[in-house]
Amino acid sequence: MDKALLDSSTLFDIQRAIKKPGASWAQNSLGKLLAYRQHHKKLTVSGLTVFELLEGLYRGGDPQAIADFHQNVLPRYEVIHPDTQIEDKVAEIHAKLRLAGQSIDVPDTLIAATAIVYGLTLVNANTRHFPRVVVAGFPLRLGIGARRD
Repeated sequence: MDKALLDSSTLFDIQRAIKKPGASWAQNSLGKLLAYRQHHKKLTVSGLTVFELLEGLYRGGDPQAIADFHQNVLPRYEVIHPDTQIEDKVAEIHAKLRLAGQSIDVPDTLIAATAIVYGLTLVNANTRHFPRVVVAGFPLRLGIGARRD
């Protein structure tokens, strides 16, 4: 099983599935998660995904939740932070999409670039934006994340 980069929406869907394990979509998502974890000890996310998760916690205003995230949740993830290769790829993708009138948000471009640079399958539920990167000729492998019914 290929190593994957999980988008923020996929992590949120996993958390929802844990809270509602009886739903058919949740069983499907949790089954895929368990199968993946048999091959890979940690889930892989971009530094931007960590930012998005933390930003939500800070908006919630619960210092204990933020501390818990840092102490208990974050160590469970492999985090890939932007480096020069990712920054260059983000600029290339964003410029090409923008020139074609198909631009996507910079955060999504950063996540796509991270997956491309590290050769990871991007697991997400965004079926509108990320396929544009593929159509533009970039070698982004897409996996479909959980979709709630």
